[in-house]
Amino acid sequence: MGWEAPGTAFQNLDRQTDTTMGLVASLVHSSKLHMIRYRSIKRTPVLNRSPAMHQLKAACRGVAQHRRRPPCARKVPIIDHIFGRRRRV
Repeated sequence: MGWEAPGTAFQNLDRQTDTTMGLVASLVHSSKLHMIRYRSIKRTPVLNRSPAMHQLKAACRGVAQHRRRPPCARKVPIIDHIFGRRRRV
């Protein structure tokens, strides 16, 4: 499945609602992050470059990197990885 269908569906939903949305995706075989933002975020450069937007991208990148690792290398639970917590043994 290409990015065209989800992108079109997102844009249609964006036109019909007044909800803050962002679609973030990363293919398993690629480190590239794809992001579609809600129109109001695109129109407001301050929001687009905000710390919250950078945190969202970093969290998605972390989840994608976790998924790309082989199962035996996954020692930290994903929720701990997202929130930066370390488990004490």
